[in-house]
Amino acid sequence: MAPPWRDDHDQDCLFDSGSPRRSRCLHSAPSDRSAARRQPVGKTAADAIPISSSGRFAGIVWPSSSVWFQFTYVADQKATIWVAYLPTDSVDTDVGVYSGAPDNLVQDTAASERYTYILYHRFSAHDRRDVYVRVMNDHPDRAISFVGQVEPSSALQGPTPASVPILRAIADTPDVAIEATGNGVFLGVLAPQQTIWHRFYYGAPGHPGRCRG
Repeated sequence: MAPPWRDDHDQDCLFDSGSPRRSRCLHSAPSDRSAARRQPVGKTAADAIPISSSGRFAGIVWPSSSVWFQFTYVADQKATIWVAYLPTDSVDTDVGVYSGAPDNLVQDTAASERYTYILYHRFSAHDRRDVYVRVMNDHPDRAISFVGQVEPSSALQGPTPASVPILRAIADTPDVAIEATGNGVFLGVLAPQQTIWHRFYYGAPGHPGRCRG
C-alpha cells in the first residue's frame, strides 16, 4: 500500500552559521491567524472532533496523550477505520473504537491490526449509533502526526468537510514557535491558508544543516 500522504510538496531549508543560534523553520500556506488561534478540541469523548462525510480525519497527538473523533455509524455496514502515523517507528501509537454516550462508552472488542505504520480496526453493528475513535500516543518523549479514514464513506453520516474543525498546532508567529523534538522531528497539520512555525537550537558552527518538511 502506498503511503496515505504525498511527498511531492516536500520543502528543504538549508542553513549554515559561524555561531550557535536559535533557528526557526516555517511551514505555510498563507496564514489564517484567527483560525490558527482556535482552542484545541478532541481532548475527551465529550468534545470529540466530528469526522466529516468524506470519512477523513487527521491531527497530531502530544506525548502521553490522545485525541478523540466521532462519527455517526449507519446500521448493518462493515466499516474499516485506519490510521497512518509518523514517525513510522512510533509503535506505541494505538487506536481505540467505542460507541454509546460520551459519559458511558463501551469499547469495541475487536482488536486493531498493525501493518508497518498503519493501524486498522474493523467495525460492524446492526443498529445506527455514534462511534468514537481515540488515537493514542503512549510515547512519553515524542509527538506523532497522523491521517485516518473511515471506509466506505457509505458507512457513516457526518457534516460537510468544510465545517469540521482541524486539530493543529497553534504556532502562527515566530514568538510562539513549537520546539522540535530531541531527535529533530517537528510535526503539525496545515489547514488551507495557514502558517505554523517551529524552532530548534543550532549548536554546530560551521556545519551546514537542513530542515525538510
